[in-house]
Amino acid sequence: IDGYIITCALVLPMARPRTVHFMGDLDGFGIALASRLSSRNRLFTVSSATLSMLEDKIETMGVYGANNQFSTSREVQPNDLILFVSGLEQQFDMNIAEGFPEDVQVINLMPEDFEDSQLDFVTTNIVIKDMILDSKSSYFQSESLASLYCQLETSDNTDNPPSCHWWVAQQDVIDALVCLFSLDCKLPQELNICGRKMWTLADTKDQLKMLYDRTIAGQTGNFNVLHLAAKSPNPNGLIAIEEMSNNAQRPNLASLHELLLQSSCNGWRPQVPLRTALMKYI
Repeated sequence: IDGYIITCALVLPMARPRTVHFMGDLDGFGIALASRLSSRNRLFTVSSATLSMLEDKIETMGVYGANNQFSTSREVQPNDLILFVSGLEQQFDMNIAEGFPEDVQVINLMPEDFEDSQLDFVTTNIVIKDMILDSKSSYFQSESLASLYCQLETSDNTDNPPSCHWWVAQQDVIDALVCLFSLDCKLPQELNICGRKMWTLADTKDQLKMLYDRTIAGQTGNFNVLHLAAKSPNPNGLIAIEEMSNNAQRPNLASLHELLLQSSCNGWRPQVPLRTALMKYI
């Protein structure tokens, strides 16, 4: 018009970031997972009962500032994630599920040995095996590891029934979950998370005892050079083939690895050594 060229720009609405909705009250593991999401500036919601513990954990001043990424109430939108961290038996009105959008993903985190009823609205079960916690969680607590620790505290030298484990640190599990939640795709019906190396319970006890003895010696002022002499970690140590059982079969990690290859995690490669995970457990 009158020598001016008028250009028009088509302004498209920005895609709404996916929100993770934690269902039920969170234990220590759930709080740790939510805290990691917060550090990655991911949107999520938690229950009112969980809010104060979460604020203490991540040292926030409040939840209603301009830069806050979480709240106690947010409408569930298409492509959001509904997350159960402490079991489907948590206080939750199942009728609410009827109002979820059709393409919302409902994810249930569960330990391997937990028998939970499969509900129709759950789209993905993520089975976590042999996680070494550094936060309190009765739901994901390893009974085998708790039993070993109790034996050390009471100087009980009873031999334990042989068993095999695929230990994985809580930090590695949380890192993998955060990466999975960032993927803009539908997760499969079941995913397994565990360590890649097999450990016998006897080898695990040797490592735990060494670290426990060092800790007690340091606390009592009796630490000496002998506490630094210890057997090297020996995963898969000398198990006869005929003694291998179904318990020695590692869960299938192929789907987890392939999905994480699509994310910033670059596949399933746990980074935390067993000794480091056990020290945090102690």
